[in-house]
Amino acid sequence: MLIVLAAGDVFQQKFQADIESRDQTLSSLINEGRALIDDGCHDGADDDAADLQRNLSALETRWRDVVQQASQQRCVIDTRLQLWTDYRRLLEQLSHRLDEVTESVCQHPVTLCDTTEATRLLELYHVSRVVIF
Repeated sequence: MLIVLAAGDVFQQKFQADIESRDQTLSSLINEGRALIDDGCHDGADDDAADLQRNLSALETRWRDVVQQASQQRCVIDTRLQLWTDYRRLLEQLSHRLDEVTESVCQHPVTLCDTTEATRLLELYHVSRVVIF
């Protein structure tokens, strides 16, 4: 299980580095686009500049959405990985407990009786509980 967690940590580090790299690239592109807009406005290309500005803003907004979705999905993955780890740990504990109980039961053989005898014993137990309490 430790291997899965370690692999998850490595994946998280690589994923985060990739997001940061792409974020820097996008920021550079947006800044260069805005610089072009500023330079182009002096040449009378206001419509093209407005279109480019809208496209850059849309690109920036879309990127933020992608980063947010990726972050949310990463949280879901982390949560599920933790649940899986907890499940495996509990399964192992229950398996050990079942082995202990099985061993205990095997050491104390059960005798079978017919239903009439079982009913009589249950009634006797119930009566003795009522008398005691």
